[in-house]
Amino acid sequence: MPIVSPEKDFEKIAAKLVCESCGNGFDCGANVGECWCFEVEVTPEILTELREKYKNCLCAKCLPVYPKKTLD
Repeated sequence: MPIVSPEKDFEKIAAKLVCESCGNGFDCGANVGECWCFEVEVTPEILTELREKYKNCLCAKCLPVYPKKTLD
């Protein structure tokens, strides 16, 4: 039986999404409990706003700066 690296396993189960903010493609592992976005701090108010504005996740470039954009 071949050994599969964790990175390869993640690629098989991560959702392939397109960021609704910038249009770039990215892998989302939130559905399997392992995603980079878990490290991004977002207030409950910003999370509500994101859910109202977008259907899916934002990419690693857009999500961290989104709360800063709303403060400007």
